[in-house]
Order: sequence, then structure tokens, then C-alpha cells
Amino acid sequence: NVHIILLEAKMTCFVQEELEEYVKILKELFLFIIMEKKQFLLRFALMISLFYLVKLLLRLSTTQKTPESYNVFHGVKRHTCDGDITSCHLTLVRDLLVRSSREPPQGSVPSPLTLVINEHKSELLALMEYYEIHPMITDDPYLIRKHKILWREWEFSVQDILCDFKSVSVGTLKQSDFNKISINYHLFPTKNLFEDQQFESCALVSSSGSLSGSGLGSDIDSHQIVARLNSAPTKDHEDDVGRKTQLRVVNSQLVSKLTGGNFNSIPLYHATDNLLFFDVPLYNKTLLQWLQKPVFQEFLAAYLQRQAMNVSSQSFLLYHDVVWDLYRVMARYSDHRLPYKPPSSGFVTFMILLNSCDYVDLYEFIPSLRMTDKCYYWKNDSSMDCSLQSAHPLATEKKFYLLFNELSDVTTFIEGKVRVSGFRHLKCPSK
Repeated sequence: NVHIILLEAKMTCFVQEELEEYVKILKELFLFIIMEKKQFLLRFALMISLFYLVKLLLRLSTTQKTPESYNVFHGVKRHTCDGDITSCHLTLVRDLLVRSSREPPQGSVPSPLTLVINEHKSELLALMEYYEIHPMITDDPYLIRKHKILWREWEFSVQDILCDFKSVSVGTLKQSDFNKISINYHLFPTKNLFEDQQFESCALVSSSGSLSGSGLGSDIDSHQIVARLNSAPTKDHEDDVGRKTQLRVVNSQLVSKLTGGNFNSIPLYHATDNLLFFDVPLYNKTLLQWLQKPVFQEFLAAYLQRQAMNVSSQSFLLYHDVVWDLYRVMARYSDHRLPYKPPSSGFVTFMILLNSCDYVDLYEFIPSLRMTDKCYYWKNDSSMDCSLQSAHPLATEKKFYLLFNELSDVTTFIEGKVRVSGFRHLKCPSK
């Protein structure tokens, strides 16, 4: 329903503005014709205006047409967009979201809890929409998308979108990928991460400050696989985030900051069964070109050093083009043009787990009622940008999480949990 909410809001703003401009021009034209007393021109203008009016109305009805798998919001009060498009957009989103697709039947009275959840959800989705369109009104050339991708409105089912993500190979580098390159390829694994393994339940734990005081630790540890991101600790936070770590995913920026042997000397990065390194290379580069990227040399050196240490945990390196392959799929279904930002560590890990788990539970990737501007549960840094705006399209990612979510709003916004079934259960058409 997220797409329908935002699409209807967007079209209400822009089409209504266009209609108002059209009516204004039409009035001026008719006034001119009447003053000049040109009967032929009057008839001609009426024909032309009728044609464009029908065309505009058809465009509006076609754009708002939605697939049967989504609920449509009817009878919503229309607003006029005067001046600031962003402000209008937010007003419309808030108004549309008051009508939740899960509201009680007509005539019944919603519970106070339902009202609180719907209000929180409305505010959250309005914030997502703001942070998603903000890059589109900036002058910063870095934030403007540079790659030609065919943009389409969301005319697909959830299954269609998940199948497209499933088609992305999220493998890790193996010895066979390096045997033609002058590198210590024997230090690389012979198999992919989780190759030939399938797990019943997996938990992906965010770094969000909203986890503080959540008491979710035991629920998180009940999963067969628990995945954590970058430097997120468990010590002193076990009640809220659990104790187990079967997978930790670290990005090249973090590793590069801890070069010179420091990274591999930190106990946190040894307290896991599997450690996955990943880098964001320049767009559309080959493996060899990726290896020649200066920042990656430090990143790769830390990985090879760890492999040579014969540590008990296994280490893997995500295949170089996975991040941008996921970006292209996100871009195909986003209802806004994505800025030139790669998916986050959390979204990449989410896709990896969907390939190996019967279901994945995500913790505080959709901010619950505990939502706070505290960036991390183990630090005191504060900013809403941590959750919705960064070097990654976080707002768009959260809309995907909501779209795929199989749990109720009560579970999602009270407990802070989203559940998505793994790809093994997904039936996709053969290509």
C-alpha cells in the first residue's frame, strides 16, 4: 500500500497543478476570442480545449490505476498545490495515510492502540517521502542520478519485485575467481558464504538507537542465525540485542579506517562464526578494475591478513558487482528516481539472508514507537538523518521492508520487527 499512497499523493499534486494552469490559459483564450468576436476561433478553441481536457483526465485515471493486489484509497480529500511542491506533497501524504488499509470495518470504533500506531505510521511514511524526494530538489551534482535506467511506476505485485531481487546473485569471491590474477588466491575460500546451507530462522539486527530498552535480546537469540552490521556490539547490551552472532557484515570504509593491523586485533570482529567484507566499487567496473581502486587495496590487505592468521571464524568477500546489481533492481521499482547512492550494509545483508533462510526477522529497520533521534544503541549521537538519510537510499529501503512485511502493524510498530519469507518459498516464472 505504500506505493499507492505515495503515487496518489504525487499525482494529486502535479496533475492538479497542471489542470489549474490549463484552466487559467483557457480563460484568457476565451476572453480574447469573445472580445474579438471570432465565432470560428471560438468553435475551434472549444474543440481543442475539450480534446486536451479529455487527454488530461485519461492520464490522471491511467496513472492512478492500480493492480488488484493493492488496496486503493477512495474518497480522500483533495488538496491544491500552491507554491512549495515538497510541502504540498507532505500534506497529501499525511492526509492519505490517515486511512490505513488495516483500519477497522466501517461503523466500529478503533482502539486507542490502533490510533497511536496509525498516527506513528503516518508520520513515519511522511518522513520517508520527504527524505526520498529531498535529493531530487538539491543542486548537489553528486546526488543526481547519473545512469540511464528505465523508470516505471509500480505496476507489479510484491512477488514480481521479490523475484527480481532473487535474480541477483549475491555470491562471495572464491579461489576460482582469482586464479588468473596475480594475487594470493589460495587465501580465498573454495565455497560461497552459506553455500549448500539452509536455515529455518534468521535475525538481522539494526544498529538503531530505538533498540535501547527494547528487551528484544532473547527473541533475537531464538533464531538459528543472527546477523549484525559493522561495529555494532553485544557486550553490555545483551538484554536488548542478544548475545549470538553467526554473521557480521563490515564495509570497506570501516575496515580502511582500521588499517595497519588494527582491524584484525579487535576482538569484536573475531566473535562471530562468519565475517563478510564488502566494498562499493565504482559503478559498472570489472573485477580487475575493482582491485585497482586505491581504497580497496587497504581493504583487501586487511582481508588477506585475516585469512593468513588462520582465525577460527570464516571470512568472505562479497562479489564486487552485487551492490550495484541490487541498486538497479531498487531503481526499477522506486517511485522516485534514486540518487547515485548504493544500498546500505543492512539491505545487502537482508538480500543475502533471504537466499539462505526460510524467513528473516528484521529488528528496528522500520522504526517502532520507540523511535528516537539517537543514531546507535551504544552511542549518544543524535540525528534523524541516521535512520532516513545518509550515503544510502535508506528511505527507499524502508519502503521495501514495509512492502514485503508479513507481520501485523501491531507487531511491527510495538515490537519493532518485520518478517519476510525467504526466496526458497518464492515461486518465480522462468525467464
